[in-house]
Amino acid sequence: MDTRARREAGSFAGTTFYPDRGPSVDDMPWCTSYADVDHVFRSKDWEQGGGGVRDSHEFIGDGLLALSGDDHFQRRRIEAGLFRRPNLRSYERDILLPVLRERLAAASGPPAEDERVRLELRGLMRSCLYRVSAAFVGLDGVDDSVLDQYFELIEELGIGTNLEWVVSNHREAMDRALVYKAAFMERFFQPSWERRADLVARFERGEIAEDELPLDLITVMIRNADHFRRWAPGVFAAEALLFHGGPVNSVANAIPHTVCELSNWLPAHPGHEKALTDPAFLRLCCNEALRLHPPTPFFIRRAVRDTTLPSRLDVAAGDYVVLDIIGASHDAAAFGDDADEFNPYRARNRGVKSTGIAFGGGVHTCIAMGMTIGDSPSGTDSAGEPAGLMVCSLRELYRRGMRPDRMSAAEKSSINVRDEYSSYWVTLNKGTA
Repeated sequence: MDTRARREAGSFAGTTFYPDRGPSVDDMPWCTSYADVDHVFRSKDWEQGGGGVRDSHEFIGDGLLALSGDDHFQRRRIEAGLFRRPNLRSYERDILLPVLRERLAAASGPPAEDERVRLELRGLMRSCLYRVSAAFVGLDGVDDSVLDQYFELIEELGIGTNLEWVVSNHREAMDRALVYKAAFMERFFQPSWERRADLVARFERGEIAEDELPLDLITVMIRNADHFRRWAPGVFAAEALLFHGGPVNSVANAIPHTVCELSNWLPAHPGHEKALTDPAFLRLCCNEALRLHPPTPFFIRRAVRDTTLPSRLDVAAGDYVVLDIIGASHDAAAFGDDADEFNPYRARNRGVKSTGIAFGGGVHTCIAMGMTIGDSPSGTDSAGEPAGLMVCSLRELYRRGMRPDRMSAAEKSSINVRDEYSSYWVTLNKGTA
């Protein structure tokens, strides 16, 4: 069921704890055209974060996604260094690829005639990408010895950080998620913070050089404490939880969509099998799959002044709208009459992004877009490795002959209205690691 169908079924009723800070999304006008949604992202007439306290506030309330204007600009400027190209390539080459290859080698086993290896793709990718998340945030002690405990925390923390889109009782979901947040803070976040605070103190005393400091989010927050202290103390955890979920959840959810769409497209487009290991082609496929299946179904925005949208909808200052990311990314006016179909070679209209609204727009374009799909038109970096966690992972999997397992039906998640799989099985060649 897509976002609009679930909304019409009443799944969003009462999705706000704070009626004085804005109505439920059921009571807001929905912007469904690409032109309207892109305009709101780019316009200074709107503030993000819903313009007030939303249900996920206990988790990411003062994080980057809640900020607008100068606050948003300053936060992005402080954190931009984490997303520089050398850093992103290091996450791919030094963290993701080694653990992915290790897992595939362990699964492949000795060659066997006419046999293939079955793997659940989303779970496989989560087990690899959690290392990237931990390294980016700066969490110590995250390895395979704590994998089960860590995954349980990730699953529950994901419910808290994405509470706006959860279809069950939000109060009950929040109460449960807060228990796991406390465990996450005690087990991983606080010890890692203390170790980095000690390193920063040693650097400030001249005992160690700056290049001996880790380059991760916790260290950045400690070194820019004056900025972060302008908000409540929970801002440090909010920012960590916001960025922690990106690689593990968003990328792991997007990869099965790409595989599914591509496998359905290939039979009608023979001759592309060799392109499955071409980073440039894979990036086109990732862009199109993300357009069709954006990781976030909708955002809430509040007008800071009276304004009119391209559709001629008049909105008064203080009023809320919902940006229907799925609807906008399927808009035939922007993407053509076949907007609902997968086409990696889709012609681009002027001013329309190939990924649709999957990464937002304007100054609110997702800061982690380069981490997800890379920033090179060719799909490669100077060292020849794929650029972007999605492209990097897919290339490695297609090198091993990955294809969907037709004997195991894929299952969609029923936890929230995000378009994601709970399981997606694939098969690979044995002995190709």
